Amino acid sequence: MSSDNIFQIENKFYAGSKVDRISKLLAHYELYKKISSLDGDIIEFGVFKGVSLIQWATFRDILGHSSKQKIIGFDTFDKFPKTEYEKDKRSKIKFILADETQFFTVEQIESLVWLADTEDIEVHAFGLLTSYKGELFPSSKRLLELADKSHQIKNHVRCWCGAPATHNALYVNGKRTFSGEDTIVDNEKLIEYIVVCRKHFFENGRPLK
Repeated sequence: MSSDNIFQIENKFYAGSKVDRISKLLAHYELYKKISSLDGDIIEFGVFKGVSLIQWATFRDILGHSSKQKIIGFDTFDKFPKTEYEKDKRSKIKFILADETQFFTVEQIESLVWLADTEDIEVHAFGLLTSYKGELFPSSKRLLELADKSHQIKNHVRCWCGAPATHNALYVNGKRTFSGEDTIVDNEKLIEYIVVCRKHFFENGRPLK
């Protein structure tokens, strides 16, 4: 891809991205700064399309840690595989950063807790609490139940009315949707998540149930 095409893509991203996308980028940068001074490598669980993984590598280069930290990512799209290799058990990981944990299964959250308790690994997990239904993701609920402590990262995203945005509204092909899977990804449909305040999380003032 030519440098001109890359430049055009970059300009379109900044010109067309919604506020919540830019806010996510800034949040990732702030998270990386907090852990950049720690020893060890950075591991992302659930790479998906690899965008966040590329961001971690970019932040590493910006802060001048290219030779210090490895950026490692994997995605099983299933349960964590079991290992029977003694050499794997001897490998010592000191720190795990798990992002987008709303996409994790309950079993994967419990696996992270198991790693923290049995392998003495420091685990930090980040993700959305509630879905477009206004309900806790199963993995987020389990994470809150088991976490040693929790902290809500504040952002400055606003609803269209100007109030602080606290919820995600889902639109499929331009129509507000209240039911379905907790996470919806469909390449054949126009899927759009819009951050709104609690008041406008309800359509025409009616509750979801």
